[in-house]
Amino acid sequence: MTFDLASESRRLEKKVKALRANVSLPGPLVDLLAAVRRLQLEARAEMAVPVVAQLSVEDKARHLQGAPLLPRERFVVDTARTAALYDGLAALLEERGGALAEGVARLRAAEAAGTYDRSEAFARYVADDQGHFAGLAGLTPGAPRLAAFLVQASLDPAIELQAEAAARDNDLDATWAHGHCPVCGSLPLIARLREKEGLRYLTCSFCHTEYRVRRLQCPFCQEERAEKLEYFDADDEPGFHVNVCRSCNNYIKTVDFRKMDRVSLPLLDDLESLPLDLLAARQGLTRPTLSAWGF
Repeated sequence: MTFDLASESRRLEKKVKALRANVSLPGPLVDLLAAVRRLQLEARAEMAVPVVAQLSVEDKARHLQGAPLLPRERFVVDTARTAALYDGLAALLEERGGALAEGVARLRAAEAAGTYDRSEAFARYVADDQGHFAGLAGLTPGAPRLAAFLVQASLDPAIELQAEAAARDNDLDATWAHGHCPVCGSLPLIARLREKEGLRYLTCSFCHTEYRVRRLQCPFCQEERAEKLEYFDADDEPGFHVNVCRSCNNYIKTVDFRKMDRVSLPLLDDLESLPLDLLAARQGLTRPTLSAWGF
C-alpha cells in the first residue's frame, strides 16, 4: 500500500482534535506527541521503500510454523535518516523548555564528551537492549526516559517501512495463532475490533504491524479457557475496554470504535486510553510492554 502523507496527516489531525477534547489527558503531552507524530509522518514520506530481497526475511515454511518474518534483530538502521529525524525531534523538545530542553542539552554535552553515542543507541534499541537505556537514564535525571524516547521515535518510521516490506506477500488478515508479532516476533501493544463481525487485530509494540488473532484468547500466554479471560471498562472511557488474563495476570487494552465516528490510530489510541492503564495498575495487573511512546 502506497503511503499517502496528506491522508495520514488528515487522520492524525482529526485524532488530535479528539485527544485535546479529552480532559483526562494533559494538553501539553497531547501537543508534544502530536508534533512528534507529524515529524515522523514527514520523515516516512521521504523514505524509499526497502527492497525485500535486501532484507533477511524468513522462509514461508518456517513462518507458517510461527517464526517471525523479520526478527527484530534483523531490522536495518538507516543511520543518516534516523539521525536527521533525531535532530528534528531534539529541536522540538528544546522548544518545549523545562526538563525536556535540559535533558536534550545534557545529551548533546554527553555526545561531545564521548559518553553517549546515538548510533550505538539506535543499534541497542533494535537489539532490545533495555539495560543500555537504563544506563542512559542517568544522563538526564530530570527526564530519565528521554534518550529512549528520542531513539525510539527516530527509528519508528524506518522500522514501520521495513515491516511493511517484509510482510508484503503475506496475509495479515489470516488468523495468526502465536503469541508474538508475525513480522518481528515482539509482543502486542494494543488490540482493536474491526469490521461488523468484530474481528480482533493486534498492533505490534515494535514494528506496529497490525495482524489478526483469535478473539477469545490471551494474546500473551494463549489461554483460551473462558473462566480465565475477563474484561472491564470505564464509563468515562467509551470505545475502550481492558482484556485480562487470570492465568498470566497480563492485560491488553482493546479499541472498539465500530459504532462511533472516531478515528482509530493505534499509537494514539494507546495514549487516549491511558486512564485504563491506571485502573489496571490499581488492580495489580501487568502490562508486558511499555506504552507506544516508551513510557
